[in-house]
Amino acid sequence: MDKFGSHSRKRMPIWRMLQDLDMNDNRITSLGLPRDSSDAVTKRWVNLQLKDGVKAIDELEVELGATQKSIEAEKKRLDRIEKRDGKVLTHGWR
Repeated sequence: MDKFGSHSRKRMPIWRMLQDLDMNDNRITSLGLPRDSSDAVTKRWVNLQLKDGVKAIDELEVELGATQKSIEAEKKRLDRIEKRDGKVLTHGWR
């Protein structure tokens, strides 16, 4: 048996590749950046994605707060217009 757990260098049947792979507590190293959704990724890559996601959520919350303030200001402006127009309709233009 060689260091990779293979008994010989002969061609492996395809059904063997479809089974679970026991790494015997060995690590997988030198992973590239993922291209497909089923690609393996490093812990560092996942942590960076989570960090970027949190940053994006924080930015969205800031934008949401600004939008909410803008909407509240618009509501106040519309309330003033409605009051003014209501007075005009009931009492005439002054």
